Amino acid sequence: MGTGRRKGLTLVTALGIAGMLATGLTGCAGDKDTTPTPPSSASPSPSKDSSSQSTRVVPKSCSSLDLDLGAEFAGEPLSQCVAEALRSFGSGKEQVIGSNLDGTSGDLFGEIEFSYDPDFAMKGTLNPDTEAVSLTYIDGVMWIDSGQGLVKGDVGSSDPMEMITGQTAELYRLFSDPSMTRDLIAANPSWVVDDAMALKDLPDGTQVEAYRIENAAPFTWQGIQVKEYILWYAADWIPVGNLGGLEFEGLYSGTTTQTYYDLGQPVTIEPPVK
Repeated sequence: MGTGRRKGLTLVTALGIAGMLATGLTGCAGDKDTTPTPPSSASPSPSKDSSSQSTRVVPKSCSSLDLDLGAEFAGEPLSQCVAEALRSFGSGKEQVIGSNLDGTSGDLFGEIEFSYDPDFAMKGTLNPDTEAVSLTYIDGVMWIDSGQGLVKGDVGSSDPMEMITGQTAELYRLFSDPSMTRDLIAANPSWVVDDAMALKDLPDGTQVEAYRIENAAPFTWQGIQVKEYILWYAADWIPVGNLGGLEFEGLYSGTTTQTYYDLGQPVTIEPPVK
């Protein structure tokens, strides 16, 4: 996590949501009570408990692709595999490390738990060593607590914090929801597997050998300039992590890395309460 990290959070887009979170939620807070009414105990939203997930089966979209050193994949078939590979485990954890506005590393650090039961849900904490921010995304709604009370995301809200929280949910989906990742991968016509295996360190202290798959050339996706995008998979298309080097409308230029671990382990995600 490094030393010298700036206090607070900075704006990030696409592959990092920390800055949108901080500049919006802490910068506009004032004295107004923006904490929404928690879900009523009379009609609670169901939790997302992945404990019943079955043994993982390699998706057909992946088994039809020959994952081997030096292989090349077209964007569309690879995108289908990428979208289904993580979902095939049903649940897991990820560590996210990102960049601030000037592209230096270390400003964004997060630990996330996620599940697909069947819809994408997640909970986690960003920058726990500075100004911790708690995130929960469930049933299509983002909840954020940056130390000033819960805020429920609503992109149509007149409250700026609720609106920004809703926008943050969409930004998070850009790098966490397989359907969004599928679109990004499909936008690039050619992906190449490196000719050597990579030894990757996982957050749980273990190591794994992984195939490195990289875009053959820079490309553009939804207005985002993708300079570099790397996918790491172990044998049988087990997701290990990814790295995105992006530029977005002069607002953000940097790199975000995600590393997956404890895939298939049960997690429980519930709407937060005050």
